[in-house]
Amino acid sequence: MVLLYTIRKIESAIELPYDLIDINTGSEHFIFQFISFDDNQTDRSIEMGGVTGKFGIIYQSKGIDCNFECDISVGNVYTFYYSLDTAYDIMSGRNAVSVLSDYGDTLNRTNLTITFDNKGRCLMDGYFKNKDDLYKSSIAFSFKIEHTDISDMLISMDKFFHELIRVQGHNNFI
Repeated sequence: MVLLYTIRKIESAIELPYDLIDINTGSEHFIFQFISFDDNQTDRSIEMGGVTGKFGIIYQSKGIDCNFECDISVGNVYTFYYSLDTAYDIMSGRNAVSVLSDYGDTLNRTNLTITFDNKGRCLMDGYFKNKDDLYKSSIAFSFKIEHTDISDMLISMDKFFHELIRVQGHNNFI
């Protein structure tokens, strides 16, 4: 007998939607969030492949106000989290870069790049294509962010992945 995970069981420790990145520069506001867990996940599918879910983007800037689902996986976000943590640790004078993107070079649906220059400044730029309209529309942005924003991102993602490890029973996200 296969048991289906109930959404209530999975969502008990983190309130959804859960903001993984929340940057507000005053003139622009960008949020990357985990919206919900996929329905009908079984104990076996979670044990073998991990939990899956939906991610979304909220972006507001000078007359633009959008909110849509993007096509990215938990594994993509985990790779970005690990990369960002490493880049943040070595940022000074190293021109470190961390990239969130979808699998493969052909899809080009998601790209979020955080770059640390040799003076310790941070630049976040990227684009996200809208899954809701079959990737015909997208947003693109570029702005400077503070080191405290990076720290907040890492704390948020760390909490998120610790909860997924608890639910899955393992830390295999890729």
